[in-house]
Amino acid sequence: MTAGTVSIGFMPTVRQRRIAIELRSLRETAGLNVEQVAELLNCDPVEMVAVEECRRPIPPETLGYLLRFGYRLTDPDYLGYFTGLAANGHRRDWTQMLVDDMPPYKDMDRALTLGAVGTWTYNPTAVPGILETGPHNIEIWA
Repeated sequence: MTAGTVSIGFMPTVRQRRIAIELRSLRETAGLNVEQVAELLNCDPVEMVAVEECRRPIPPETLGYLLRFGYRLTDPDYLGYFTGLAANGHRRDWTQMLVDDMPPYKDMDRALTLGAVGTWTYNPTAVPGILETGPHNIEIWA
C-alpha cells in the first residue's frame, strides 16, 4: 500500500477520521486482525495501524480494494461513499447534508461520536478582552 508521504504535523480531516473509524469497525466485525488485513494489502501491519489510528491517509484505490475484496462489501452506494471520502480526504469542509432518509453509514455525527476516545468540556472562568478590568475581576472573584 502506498499512502504517500505524511508530514510530521499530519492533521487528519473529518473525512479521514470517518474512514479510519469505519475500517477498524469493519475489521473487528469480520474477525480479522491487523496482520491479516496488512497481508491482504501487501503492506506492513504498522501502516495499517497508522491508517486505523488516522495517522496516515489511505488512497481511494486501496480503500476500494479493501472494502470489496477484504471485507466482501458489494453495495455500490456504500463503496462510492467511502471511496469518495478518501478521494476528497484532503478537503477541510463539512461533508454531510441533512437528509431524512440517510443510510446509517452516512451519519457522520454518529460515527465520529462512536469513534471518539473521550470528550472535553470547557468552562471558562474569565472572559478575556474588554470585560477583564480591575473592578470586573474583583466582582467575579469575590
